Amino acid sequence: QALNFDIRTIGNHDFGYGETTVLRDVRLSTPPVLAANLRDPRVNAAKQPFRPYARFDIGCVKVGVIGLITQNYGADDQPNATPFDDVFIQDRSYAAALDRAAKLHRSEVDVLIALTHLGYVDDLALARKVASVDFVIGGHSEDTLKEPGTVLHPPGKAKTYILQAGHFAEKIGHGDVVVNLKEPRNVTF
Repeated sequence: QALNFDIRTIGNHDFGYGETTVLRDVRLSTPPVLAANLRDPRVNAAKQPFRPYARFDIGCVKVGVIGLITQNYGADDQPNATPFDDVFIQDRSYAAALDRAAKLHRSEVDVLIALTHLGYVDDLALARKVASVDFVIGGHSEDTLKEPGTVLHPPGKAKTYILQAGHFAEKIGHGDVVVNLKEPRNVTF
């Protein structure tokens, strides 16, 4: 809560403190907490604690962000299929969840970002499978990249850039994004 983020997703370790703490954190969070592939089966869609998507404007550029979270990990730090805190159900079909949200919101924005806590291998797979996303910005595997990964999508040759958050905020990346508003999907990094 002390950091001034515009938007964020949640990670598997956030659930280590239990359901009550996670829900309090999300409720108190100033920025929206995104997780398009996570839901609480006890409440309807309007009352879900995690939002799948958020949109904000940076100058005249409309930016959409879709959040995704990795599967649960047990006390042995191995992935498993149990719900987080025995409550929150996670959809591990990451590309399908991203594609559903992207189809709903791509036409509303100039730039579409997948903000993930999946790891580099899954982020790369997402970038290859869901061509409508401009950036996949992720964490979980603690990878750092000297240059962003790039996936080229024919026939229009749109690109998806992959960036990683690294570990414990030890490094900060910087990049300039250029958006040509006269041409759809004309984003360069």
